[in-house]
Amino acid sequence: MMDKLADTLTIFGNNLPLGIALFDRDQQMQRCNRTWSRYIDYAEAPTHTTLAAILPSSYAGLAPLIVRVLKGERVEQEAMPIVVQNDVLFWDITLTPQMVDGEVRGFVLIANDVTERHLAQQLLERRVSDRTRKLTALYDIMAVATEAWNQPLDAVLHACLEKVMSATHASGGAIQLLDETGEQLHLHAHIGLDAELVEQIEVTSADSGLPGWTATHDDELVLKDVNSDQRTTDVLRQSEVNVYAGAPMTVQGRVIGVVSVFRERRRSFGADDIALLSSVADQVASVVAQREVLAANEHLLLVQERNRLARELHDAVTQSLYSLMLFAGASKRQLQNGNLANALHFTTQLEGTAQQALKEMRLLLHNLRPAILAEVGLVRALRQRLDAVEARAGITASLRADEIELSPNIEEAIYFIASEALNNALKHAHATTVQITLQQSSDGVTLTISDNGIGFDPTALRDSGGLGLASMHERSEKLDAELVLISAENQGTTITLTLPSNLPFATCHVP
Repeated sequence: MMDKLADTLTIFGNNLPLGIALFDRDQQMQRCNRTWSRYIDYAEAPTHTTLAAILPSSYAGLAPLIVRVLKGERVEQEAMPIVVQNDVLFWDITLTPQMVDGEVRGFVLIANDVTERHLAQQLLERRVSDRTRKLTALYDIMAVATEAWNQPLDAVLHACLEKVMSATHASGGAIQLLDETGEQLHLHAHIGLDAELVEQIEVTSADSGLPGWTATHDDELVLKDVNSDQRTTDVLRQSEVNVYAGAPMTVQGRVIGVVSVFRERRRSFGADDIALLSSVADQVASVVAQREVLAANEHLLLVQERNRLARELHDAVTQSLYSLMLFAGASKRQLQNGNLANALHFTTQLEGTAQQALKEMRLLLHNLRPAILAEVGLVRALRQRLDAVEARAGITASLRADEIELSPNIEEAIYFIASEALNNALKHAHATTVQITLQQSSDGVTLTISDNGIGFDPTALRDSGGLGLASMHERSEKLDAELVLISAENQGTTITLTLPSNLPFATCHVP
């Protein structure tokens, strides 16, 4: 029977592009085709030789499969590593039992060499993995920049450096930024470096050292052995660092700093690591540039706000002092003429003007104080405003509010609109009571400010945008919110701001 199987194998096997071999129950090869001989690198078929002798380095992996096939089970194994003459190949293997009178008398081993396919798949998987690693690192850095927008720059760079080191499997790293002159690199973040090395690179010349070369040449620098390079400083040579890679941080073609990573082990950074480092360096540079723009905008807004307050302070003080001078002079003249009734009238006017000036000064002083929104939140900031200004001005003020968690820019807009409404009630409406309500409902968040002042005709101010209404409307439009003003002469004023319900918030009642 085995001879018949062997003859069948000889007839058909030699015409197949697969390696086919017939083994008896003792695992000795009986027949094979030419493809099998080529697979195992034999000029002639090694008949009556055991599989263990034919593939000694791979037999340990084949043995469990042979046990199964000798029990009558058909076995398949994909991309199995097979060592032939010290070369590692990958075969798809099928083992089929050969039955005679119901007993397993041997097995057929069919092999398909898929080495090229397997290596190509491994290469593709590695490229996908590297691409995923690169995109993940870039995403992580973008997330850091977004989540830590209000943190100091060095803290943000430190968080970015952690992501860079994790992606490149580095043991140490540093981020250095060029100063305004472009002549010095300043250390802003470091991880895993010796204290002596950190001290040396705290401030370095832009034309010295490995990072300096990277910055001045606007090019990546990779060293497999830092000790063999003349640009390496003595302190770096004496450290545990052996491998270095640096990439320039560029924004619109301008180098603003360098990202450096180090390894203590003598395993160089590969091309994929360098490509990743370069991409990440540019992303970090974008973070720095964005922070610079935000800082410049904040500075400009601060200057504009200070100039506005300075103008208001100048106008309020000048007008109040001039009025006080006029009333004081008139009262003095009436007293000199013995006209006590007129003197009393001007003195009363003098007192009223002084009280109004005091209100305006308290308001301006409150506006000059640092923002408290970040410290205590929107509701408590409004309460402090009422205590600091309205209460001291003799205005009865009440606040009913839910504690609503909103993003800082939304809280700032709400606080500004509320402050403008309160300022109008204090300076123009001559109100004696004000009420603030901040509530959350299924329709969204609603802010209402009401006063019992003298009121006004809103249509008279529609074109001029007086009382800060233009800026209030502008801020509400940026929030996609609705701002409604209701007022009439001698009937007070009510301003209602309604924010859409799709804003993220959570509430808890504040009595």
